[in-house]
Amino acid sequence: MEYQALYRKWRPQRFEDVVGQKHITRTLQNAIRSGNIAHAYLFCGPRGSGKTTTARLLAKALNCENGPTPEPCNECAMCKAIADGRAMDIIEMDAASSTSVEDVRELRETVKLAPVQARYKFYIIDEVHRLSRAAFDALLKTLEEPPPNVIFVLATTEPNKVPSTIASRCQRFDFHRGSEREIKEYLKKVCKGEGIQIDDDALSLIVTRAEGSWRDALSLLEQVWAYSSERITSQTVEEVLGIIAEETLARFLKAVATGEVREGIQIVGEILDSGKDPREFLHSLSKLLRDLLILKIGGAQLLDVEEEKKRALLELANYFAHNVLLQMLETVLAQENILRLSPSPRLPLEMLFARLLQITGNLKETEKQEIKPEIIKEEVEEKIAEEKTPPPPQTEEKQEKEEKPVPAIATAGEPEKSSAVESEEVKEEKAPTGAPIELTDILAIWEEVLDRLYKKEGAGNLFAVFKQGVRPIAIDENFLTLGFPSSSDIFRKRFENDQRKHKVLLSVLQSFFPNFSLRFKTQLIEDETPTPKEEKSPREKNNLKGTEAETIESAQAIELEDRREKISASEQALKQPENEVDEELKLFQEIFPEAEPLDEMSVS
Repeated sequence: MEYQALYRKWRPQRFEDVVGQKHITRTLQNAIRSGNIAHAYLFCGPRGSGKTTTARLLAKALNCENGPTPEPCNECAMCKAIADGRAMDIIEMDAASSTSVEDVRELRETVKLAPVQARYKFYIIDEVHRLSRAAFDALLKTLEEPPPNVIFVLATTEPNKVPSTIASRCQRFDFHRGSEREIKEYLKKVCKGEGIQIDDDALSLIVTRAEGSWRDALSLLEQVWAYSSERITSQTVEEVLGIIAEETLARFLKAVATGEVREGIQIVGEILDSGKDPREFLHSLSKLLRDLLILKIGGAQLLDVEEEKKRALLELANYFAHNVLLQMLETVLAQENILRLSPSPRLPLEMLFARLLQITGNLKETEKQEIKPEIIKEEVEEKIAEEKTPPPPQTEEKQEKEEKPVPAIATAGEPEKSSAVESEEVKEEKAPTGAPIELTDILAIWEEVLDRLYKKEGAGNLFAVFKQGVRPIAIDENFLTLGFPSSSDIFRKRFENDQRKHKVLLSVLQSFFPNFSLRFKTQLIEDETPTPKEEKSPREKNNLKGTEAETIESAQAIELEDRREKISASEQALKQPENEVDEELKLFQEIFPEAEPLDEMSVS
């Protein structure tokens, strides 16, 4: 027996076999029972959703020797002829290849002829939107007033391109895409009937790739079945169909979330080196981001996936905020257009990775360059020589200074640290690299954090905001939540949307906790009632920290110097016009010695 493709072999032969289109099959069956049969139908829907199959079932039900009947018997000669494509009165046309007006005129001539064998003459015009405008005009009159016992079924994937004059004369039925659960159950039935051994994960990959098309799902299953002589696994499906593994996509997004540049670039190289289609990568990535976004905004029940996969998606979604996921999804969709125009697929994918890092705030502007120990040693020796070289002394003083020991250079290329530097480092307590950071740890050094923000260049505005009562209130494995007083809501919004301020605060916290890599969230808290401050004694006022006193003195000195410069500039500006006037007056008197100056003349 001649081999038949799976989608032909498993084509439904009864209305009850049509899956996922119950709203259509029940309506047609009820119309046949009541005898309310229309002369024209418009079947709309995506490819592989069962439009042509349903049209053939309708033709069998109306022309069955035991009918018209809601279910064809599939035993009589007419049912078998229609199933085999041998019925003379069932005419199928492909409007994609028969678009001219001459083809429609020929149809109009044959419509007038009575059926030869069947009860109804059936015309199935597939992809009817491909007809030319003149062909639609020629079809209109026949469709409006067809001869008796003639039925038209127009099928299209783009109903918006069908003229309203045609669509208004038809009963319209919209076919739906199959859900992943329905298609998966249907493929299990086919595999059982064909004796195909396949893993559940492999079936899920095929269903996802089919995108709701029943015919595409059967074709993909047949393709994978032809490749594998043994049990079909998920790895087999990925190799045959070029599908990007979900683990690879998850690794890529985690690299974006954590700022692992090397890992992200390496994943892009792995995808391209394995021969995978970069468009497939973008398509799979956009679908994954869509699922994460749906989960993040509270639509978990809308995802048609298994519970185990849903838990994995929830874990991955915790890395991103919903607005970040939305920006990432828009960026991936826009990158598909760039990929079409790019001569090299690697560059658009690497650009995409950089853009996603920028969206998440993990794009580093500069990379730390490795400095060789020899360079460090030379710089340290020069610095020591400059600091230790005294001014030209007398002979005895020079000899005394030569006897003083010179700090030695460490063998590893690093200078030995002085006792002052060592005491400063001992004074600054840092958490162990592997120790978890608790909220109490951060609260204990929060005042010192504010102090460093005050001294840090370019962080004055941040210090001014934080001094209004901002403090850490919660910490988890991903975020440090900062509480802003309700009166500072505007500053909270500015901080939340400014990644530069995040980096400044992160650098200060990392000076205390080297392993601090958390991101920041904000939350409004109640304003604290101010408590009266105790007046400090004169001794306490005098015992200010050295750094604060120096900072105040330097600031006052700079301000005083600025005022002096402004006063000097204003005096010069005032003096300049007087000098110019004097010179002009002298020149005037030299030319006109008999004239009197203007200020000495009497004004009448």
